Amino acid sequence: MKILVKFVILLMVSQHALGVEVKKVEVEEGQGSVLLPCEFPTFYFDNCSVEWSRSDLNPSTVHLRQDKGDHLQNQNQNYRGRTSMRTDALEYGELRLNLTHPSVYDTGNYTCSILRHGDKVRQFKVQLKVRKAPVPTWVPVLMVLLVLLILGGVVGGVLWSRRSKSNTGKMNEGKDISRMFWFCGSIVLMQRLQTTTSHVETEKTQSELLMCVQLRFWFPVLSVPQVVEVDSGVESVLLPWRTNVPLTDDVRVEWTDKENRKVHVYQNGSDHPEEQDRRYRGGTEMKKDLKTGDVSLTMKHVTPEDTNIYTCTVYSRDGNRRSSKVVFLKVRVPQVEVEVDSGVESVLLPWRTNVPLTDDVTVEWTDEENRKVHVYQNGSDDPEEQHRRYRGGTEMKKDLKTGDVSLTLKYPTWDDSGRFLCTIYSNHGNILVRKDVELKVRVCQVEVEEGAESVLLPFRTTPDLPGDTKVVWCRFKPGPVMVVHLYQNGSDQSDEQDQFYRDRTEMNEDLLRTGDLSLRLKNPTETDSGDYGCVVESRDIWRWTTVMLQVKGTVQVQGPTEDIRTSSSSPDPTPLLADSAL
Repeated sequence: MKILVKFVILLMVSQHALGVEVKKVEVEEGQGSVLLPCEFPTFYFDNCSVEWSRSDLNPSTVHLRQDKGDHLQNQNQNYRGRTSMRTDALEYGELRLNLTHPSVYDTGNYTCSILRHGDKVRQFKVQLKVRKAPVPTWVPVLMVLLVLLILGGVVGGVLWSRRSKSNTGKMNEGKDISRMFWFCGSIVLMQRLQTTTSHVETEKTQSELLMCVQLRFWFPVLSVPQVVEVDSGVESVLLPWRTNVPLTDDVRVEWTDKENRKVHVYQNGSDHPEEQDRRYRGGTEMKKDLKTGDVSLTMKHVTPEDTNIYTCTVYSRDGNRRSSKVVFLKVRVPQVEVEVDSGVESVLLPWRTNVPLTDDVTVEWTDEENRKVHVYQNGSDDPEEQHRRYRGGTEMKKDLKTGDVSLTLKYPTWDDSGRFLCTIYSNHGNILVRKDVELKVRVCQVEVEEGAESVLLPFRTTPDLPGDTKVVWCRFKPGPVMVVHLYQNGSDQSDEQDQFYRDRTEMNEDLLRTGDLSLRLKNPTETDSGDYGCVVESRDIWRWTTVMLQVKGTVQVQGPTEDIRTSSSSPDPTPLLADSAL
């Protein structure tokens, strides 16, 4: 029992406490390594693990340390081989992360999460800023020389082409040397994109493209790829290209991505789907207006995974390159914001997709920690896949014909605030579409005047809780942390209660059946003011809420005190007031 209370006390001062401190670390690019600080007494508990993560990356894991050592299978590839922790980190609570060869791309907000049985015990935030190292004076000189060298090569190639009196197609082929130079450079720049589709990686790619646009200002013969942006879930997107090269009926047109996978192939007057990579098969359509040179490509139902560099190349009948075009496609994950008061019965995370859905799709709702909130597959819900903090607390619409897969989250609390991601997979496991919903649950605030008979700290969750459920109310701010009320094994445990609250608290008798875990505090005084938290834990479920209590000193007022409460159906934002003495 003592271990349980100690664990809950530490939990109370976790990330759920308002005003989490953010530590700032700065380093200059080119340094050998940088340390991200994090300390927590993990030696108190068994089965603890530590995860360093960045929520703006996909996957978000930077480093994961468990009892038996590092677990890096799901580590983001940008950090492979660059992170380490002390071998005895969990034994001594020294959880700092060593990041080698920091670059400007490592700038961001890092989270150090201490986990126990999959639940967060505490979180620490670290803001890393990697300053760009000053550019040596010889670099601009070298760049100018390189530009002049390439310019001379291109001009020489054009002059040679003219002197040889080549036909029009070969002259265009000579001009394509500059486009090939740009294409090769683009491929190098996009290697960091890989499979991740986070907005940080996309912004990084855009900054690199911007650099090349600036190079074009100095070097006009280079062609800059066109950038196309679109939201995930749209019916289609057009990758435009109209070439000036005269096209004949026997040309071959190839659209490829940066991995050189064939996106679409046209030859001898017809499409060739058998040559397409299977991820694009059935999802593309190309214009074939050879007279005007329009060979634009339509891609259907694109997802963030389709963010890529696409190249269209036109070949003559004998296989010579006639012309080419580079298009950078960025697919955004659309986001919806939902705001609600803590204590409402439910909140809807809305989403109706335009992508046609079949009965064999898988719909997966996850939170920003990648925990499964709700899973629908094989025509039914799969509660076994849910994380225990959401088990029994969600309900999803299943109107696949209209594309409505909105999620209802029951009895949301301030702790549920954050980003929820819905991903729909085909029966082959391919991502069809994604959607972000940002949920903000306002923290519950209760006000009462000193001298009132009692005050109610409200908390309602799903009914019919398991018999092994433990309910712990604590005050965690201001310190020291105190156990206000403990319910376990079907009864109150007053011996675990802090002396300050002894004989002053009570909960409903049938609380597990009704799900009403509200706490009544008798004879509140100004010293009771603070932030209270309630943890609900069993083998199968986990819940949490935060309540901010303010007890005002006695003041002179005219007339009776009005008893006001905020309910799930009332729009009145007035904080809860306690029962006045009769």
